[in-house]
Amino acid sequence: MAGTVRAVASGGNVGFGGSTVTAFSDNHLELIGASAAYARGATGRGERVVVIDSGIDQSHREFPGDKVAVVTGIGDSCSPTDAADGECANAEHGTAVAAVAAGARGTSSAGVDMHGVAFDAKITFIPTRLRGDSTKLPPLLHLNGRTWGPSDRDDFDKASANYRRYIAQGKILNLSFGRPWATSEWETLGNNCGIAGSGALACYRYYYQPVASALAQSGTRAADRSIIVQSAANYNGERYDRVKNGDGAGAGIDATSPIADALLPHVFSELEMGHYVVVVAVGADGEIADYSNRCGVAENFCIAAPGGDGGDALSGGGVDAGILSATAGGQYDAWQGTSFAAPVVSGALAVMRSYFRNPDGSRSVGNTELVNRLLATANRNGRYADGDIYGRGLLDLDAATRPMGPMMTASGAPLAGTALEITRGAFSDAMARALNGKQMAVFDQLGTPFFRDAGGLLRPGARGDAHSFAEVTAGRDKILQLDSGMWIAQNHNGGRSLGLLGEGEGFAFSSRNAFAAPFFSLVQNGLGAGFSGTTPGRAGLGFAFMHGAPQGDGGALGDWEPGTAVALNYRPRNIAFSVQAGVVREAESFLGARPGGGMGAASGDTVFAGLGGEWRVGHAWRALLAGFIGWTKTQTSPGMLRGVSDLRSSALSIGLWRRSALHSNDWLGFRLSQPLRVESGRANLRLATARTRHGEILYDDIQANLKPRGRALEAEAAWQSPTAGGDLSLGLKLTHNPGHNPAAGTREFAWARFRKAF
Repeated sequence: MAGTVRAVASGGNVGFGGSTVTAFSDNHLELIGASAAYARGATGRGERVVVIDSGIDQSHREFPGDKVAVVTGIGDSCSPTDAADGECANAEHGTAVAAVAAGARGTSSAGVDMHGVAFDAKITFIPTRLRGDSTKLPPLLHLNGRTWGPSDRDDFDKASANYRRYIAQGKILNLSFGRPWATSEWETLGNNCGIAGSGALACYRYYYQPVASALAQSGTRAADRSIIVQSAANYNGERYDRVKNGDGAGAGIDATSPIADALLPHVFSELEMGHYVVVVAVGADGEIADYSNRCGVAENFCIAAPGGDGGDALSGGGVDAGILSATAGGQYDAWQGTSFAAPVVSGALAVMRSYFRNPDGSRSVGNTELVNRLLATANRNGRYADGDIYGRGLLDLDAATRPMGPMMTASGAPLAGTALEITRGAFSDAMARALNGKQMAVFDQLGTPFFRDAGGLLRPGARGDAHSFAEVTAGRDKILQLDSGMWIAQNHNGGRSLGLLGEGEGFAFSSRNAFAAPFFSLVQNGLGAGFSGTTPGRAGLGFAFMHGAPQGDGGALGDWEPGTAVALNYRPRNIAFSVQAGVVREAESFLGARPGGGMGAASGDTVFAGLGGEWRVGHAWRALLAGFIGWTKTQTSPGMLRGVSDLRSSALSIGLWRRSALHSNDWLGFRLSQPLRVESGRANLRLATARTRHGEILYDDIQANLKPRGRALEAEAAWQSPTAGGDLSLGLKLTHNPGHNPAAGTREFAWARFRKAF
């Protein structure tokens, strides 16, 4: 905010909570971290603040269109035309309070730039007398200036009916007024109530019981109770002596606690139910203002907020900065006092309430919970840790609109450890299609819901052509072949050692597993053993065993629990084709998909079978074929992943190769492959997608079709030639619908590799 401000108010005690000064401060929004909340979209839109105060200048530019609705007929009305008559304050105070809470943004006049804390919220204004005699009771009842007797209880009973109208369901009410007597007076007022021997505190309890009962809203669910925001008043003891009006009213004020009206929750336990907030004021430097009462005995339900700088707040002779706000007559002025700290808090509550909504716009946080969050997220650092002065701390709208502590799922599992990690492309983007764009409710340590895209739970593990090729080139795959046909291997796909294709030492394709059983890739990072040989009848026979995981370097959920695979291969005598069958048991995944944390847990058992062969084509060429099909049964434990049906999967490769294609001893090959793909299967998921303001979590059940929309096809040409005492390999691979995703188009991958033994 910047610009020249015309000070139109003459000072003096404007209402019981504030005064005017002639300079202004532009940092009250900065002090409470409002810009961070605004950046998150929290502006008060769709909310309403009820201001019970003196009159309002409804035509002021800060209240355009239908910004303000004035309600009359509740209590003793006080219209803008009612000048200060000793019983009714004028419109200046109420106009300023309302604008601090929810004045519009972008409507200020030239040279003046201000807006309310909840600038997109609307205002319900109830004009009422802030002062009164025994026949015209103000919003909160005052005990000074007369002697009360038991018969006067009727007036309090009548006033409580108005209170019930004020606090109709679910409102945010701002009360920037009250009387100045506090706790010490309960010991000094004696029997002014006319109840012999009762004492002042008993008198207070007796007469205020109807009002307290109305404010307690005991017949309303906690989430729906209106929030009462009450200023603590400007009766700091040191300052009050300067402004005593000479008749002794207010003498002996103890300003180490708020005014008596604001102490209702301290006296009536039914009000300490999380919907009553008392506000003390700090200046532009964040220090408690010298005019402000302290929190004192109201510490548990008291908070500090900017109310303008010091100066002689009550006498109106202030020389320091106040909060810029509107005033009657379409003007602006600088204000200070707890009267203006209170609407900062009321506006902040409206900002918070507009932010904590479900994706459908309904409220996700109840009012009692909202107040608890306001107090729990207040700044308690440094000086604000002094509860006697600052109560729960300094209002922090940034902290109030961001998660507090680690996030949790609806089941209570840490969000950080909740994921579905998918290391193989068999599912393609099936889970992403089911989850992307779905808003999922997660909860901070206060139990407040925040919303995240459920697609963020997916941790794809497919590592791409370049990574896989580099991994093979680096020699992570190690095998020891023994003379007896036995082999021992590390980080090896045991399926390559089975059948007619064997190890395929001469192959130069980028993937050495192109013609092997793809199910072994689920356990290939580990240890394995096996054998290959022939029976006495010269039929081929092979066996492979592997114990490992899909990847050897951990993953999003940490190290994988190893799984196990076994397979047999049999080739009848003089037949070019072999038959292969096996079983894979995954300890914490299914076809390479591993849930964790709040997603639940799962394990999978896969039975697979395949057919492979190699035969001569023409004089020099040899054809290759390998096809596999698998059936997977999955077991799940409770979590977001509620169950997985039986899965059917497949893989297929065909190829053609020859030696001495371009020159002696070189190798040339072509292949066309479909990587492992789910052919049928479904997964059921349950997501927390909303929460009612009463705390009930709502869920959506989602069924994900795990069959990919497309079918990936890899076409590759590779050439290898002895060169410089080693082998030089070149290749080009084209992948159509990579990852079985038709939206992925076609991907090209060209590579070169040189190997030499030393």
